[in-house]
Amino acid sequence: MFYTDTPIKELLLLSIISLALLSGCGGSSSSNASTVTISGSVQKGLFNSLIVNVKPVNVQTGKLGDAIPVNVVGQNYSVAINKNQTVLVEATGVFLNDVNGSPVILDQPVTSIVNVGSQNIAANINLATTLTAAKILQALPASTQPVANLINQQETFVNSALGFPQGTLPAQLDYSKIKSTTVVTDPDLQLLLLSAGIVGTLTGNQFYADGFGSIMDGFVNAATPAEAASTLANLTGLAANVVYQQVLQNAGYNFLPGLSLVGSPVLSCISAGTCAWQTPGGPTVSVVGSTIYEAEGQARITVRLGEASATVVRVHVYTASVTATEGVDFIGMDKYFDIAAGDTQADIDLNIIIDPLVEATEEINVILESSNASYPVLQGTRRY
Repeated sequence: MFYTDTPIKELLLLSIISLALLSGCGGSSSSNASTVTISGSVQKGLFNSLIVNVKPVNVQTGKLGDAIPVNVVGQNYSVAINKNQTVLVEATGVFLNDVNGSPVILDQPVTSIVNVGSQNIAANINLATTLTAAKILQALPASTQPVANLINQQETFVNSALGFPQGTLPAQLDYSKIKSTTVVTDPDLQLLLLSAGIVGTLTGNQFYADGFGSIMDGFVNAATPAEAASTLANLTGLAANVVYQQVLQNAGYNFLPGLSLVGSPVLSCISAGTCAWQTPGGPTVSVVGSTIYEAEGQARITVRLGEASATVVRVHVYTASVTATEGVDFIGMDKYFDIAAGDTQADIDLNIIIDPLVEATEEINVILESSNASYPVLQGTRRY
């Protein structure tokens, strides 16, 4: 027999309320389970201002959907999105030049492609992810393979071109992983040096318009990793020790340790078919430059030392015709130049003859010889 002082109607009402509350809790859990969080940091110099957007990617066409609002705190972002989709994370803003501390405008976004599953995911944005994302978006419309396979394929391509160890996940690279024991073969450090090196070659304060845009175009359209690496030929002769010290002094990364990079490693993106850090065991001298356009009337050639010298370093620079004709297409050069004590490079102007003719691409060689036995030549011939 059932005894109670509470009326039966009140018990039934309490039971219904309890069930409703339990149902409400369960409903909330089910709703949250449909989303995951993407989070990470934007690693392209310290940002004074940063805007991050996330856009769904149509994996059949490569077209982008509407932007999803993103939370940004400092250099970091996070966003909750629906599971099981592919998205593009893009960042714009103003950051500090890694090598001299001046402001640089991201006139186009740096990006990362993220294939979202059912778990929260960390994905940083950097130059390697930007190059990878551009290759993926270009390949998507014609691709018949699963998007995860295409992402892996393009990551392998970028790793080969940039000289990163195979298996490196560009979105997992992180400057904060650089420790006092890190060596130049570590991809986190390689990314920092490459990124700083590219910023150091800008001709103005806009990232794409003043340098990276031409690298990006050549890299994305390259058929092989070696061809892609050649778009970074202007970084050849970049000295790891010099660049790292510039970053320590000017970039504002207070978490970076002091490093002694053994063997004075120097970058080459020309001869090896990949961007590779060579360790000649001492200072070197290299000749570098970018594509020459006749309409500009002049080309800037850079002679770069692997490390600064306490005394003047004299170099011999001269030109040799390949398919371009001296006196018709360019003014020949055969001169000695001095790189001042304490400096690491000198710029030399090569004069181009402008004519009204429509001509095929023509080439010349610029050849470098060192007059200082302490500075052997690392990259002695550059074809333009």
